[in-house]
Order: sequence, then C-alpha cells, then structure tokens
Amino acid sequence: MKKVLPLMIVGILVLSGLGAVAINDDESCDIKIENESVIISKPIITEIGQYVTVNIEESTTSLLNAGKPVLPVITKVFTLPFGSKINRVDVNFSDVKEQLLFREVQPGSRPVTSIEGMQVDSEMIKDTTIYNSRELYPSSKFSYTIKAGLHGEEHVILLAVQCYPIRYSPAKNMIYYSNTLDINIIYEEPSSPVTFPDEYDLLIIAPKTFSDTLQPLVDHKNSYGIDTVLKTVEDIYSEYSGRDKPEQIKYFIKDAFETWGIKYVLIVGGIKGQQFDWYVPVRYSLLNDGYESSFISDLYYADFYKV
Repeated sequence: MKKVLPLMIVGILVLSGLGAVAINDDESCDIKIENESVIISKPIITEIGQYVTVNIEESTTSLLNAGKPVLPVITKVFTLPFGSKINRVDVNFSDVKEQLLFREVQPGSRPVTSIEGMQVDSEMIKDTTIYNSRELYPSSKFSYTIKAGLHGEEHVILLAVQCYPIRYSPAKNMIYYSNTLDINIIYEEPSSPVTFPDEYDLLIIAPKTFSDTLQPLVDHKNSYGIDTVLKTVEDIYSEYSGRDKPEQIKYFIKDAFETWGIKYVLIVGGIKGQQFDWYVPVRYSLLNDGYESSFISDLYYADFYKV
C-alpha cells in the first residue's frame, strides 16, 4: 500500500508538519559533497522616511528581528537521503566591497498583535545595542537548519542554508557585500536506504473515556482505505517511559512512526470540565510580544529527532 500523504500532527488547536532531524550512527557511510554558487546583484538602496531599505534581486526573504536592521537573506534548500549525517556546512563569499549609506537601515517592527479583534499598531523602535555598535550585523555570514519530512513518498533530510549577502555596521553606517557566494556541504549518506513500514496511515491518540465515541471514526477511515489505529493515553503511560506524560506520548509517536510508518496523528482531548487538567497533556511554546507569554502548540509532539 503506497499513498502520497504528508506526515502531520493534528492537534487540538493547530496543524503542524513533522519537524524532525534524522541522524545515522552507522560508521559505514558514503561521504558526499554538495556545492552551489550564487551570483549576487548590486545592492538596491531605497529611501523610506528617515531610513533606507537594502535589498538584492536574489533575496528569498529578509532578516526580520524587532528593532534590528532589516537585511536580505538568500536561502537554499538541499534535499538529502533520510539518515544522512551532515558533517560540515560552509558559505564563502567573494571579495568584500563596502558602501557608505546616507541614512540608517530601517529596523524591524515588532509583530502585529490583535486583541479582541482590534489590531494594535506595530511599533518601529531601534535596538540601541545594535545601532550604536560598529560590529557587523548579522554577526555570522550564514546559518542553517536541518529538518526531516516527506518529498512525495520519499522520506528525506532537508537542509536549509540561510546566507546573509549584506552585513551592516550601524555605527559606521556602512554595508559590506560581495558579488558571489559559494555553498559547500559535506555529509555522509547511509550505506543502505532507510526504509519504513507501511502498516498504518493514521494514528489517533485519546483518553480511554473517548474510545467508544471514536471507534466509528476509526471504522470509517479504515473503510476508505486509510488504515487507522486508536491508542489510549492510559496504555501509552503504562508502556512508555519519560520525564513526564507529554514525553511519554512523544516517544510513543516516534515509535509508531518507525514501526508502523504512520503518516498522520490525530490527538483528541481538551480541558476536563472546569478543572485545569487535560485529557491529553499539552505543551506551551514561549511567546513574549508584550501581551501573552505563551500559547499551546503541538509542535512538541512532531519534533522527535535531535542532531
């Protein structure tokens, strides 16, 4: 049974893709090298009130941090076999040129917030620790993230390299740029492809008290060829260890992914009446926008591999 289905965690509040990193500890791996070069156009300087914006044609997004200079970013994504181990990522720029600006680079605004349906105006306030410094911003030439997911039906590693083609010295009001950049990646490919079983498509996690109510859903999915299994949190707690109940659930999801080949997870639960207790425990993601400190997120349950 082969289906083109993305692996998702379907939580109480949000949908999230599988954010994971796969690492292979097998010593018998093949060393591989990936290279990519990018020709960079001349910076485009645009006057915006008391500030200027700086951009280039090749930018894919911008470096947006509240109060800090907004600068272009070039992101390149590399798709590697699942189980690959990334040994080294380098980004080299050609000879650096400099250009004096006639105004400061525009700072990023804080995220726009909506309270009770009313939008709160976004403020543009400079981070003086950055703007009074002669140090280059950003401090590094590049950064990268490693994730795992599905590319069609294939499990892959996704390496996203964020390159910073323009760096800025605020106290000197000077930008530094190059005409080309070269990305070099050294990684180890597993000696044999990493494969996953194809036993179930959908995993439903819920407390035992919801089992009878959810059984018609399980039967319905199975009748349409979406192989579905229900697992209660009580069974998970008795079969899996962890520092707390959310971690026990997380370890079970990881095990189900590797042994059953699940593609979807549906988590069913909520607050128990007026109690501050949950049928299925939740995790909070931290947020500090001046109005709320955290929010419920199911991303914790999706991110079960670590570099």
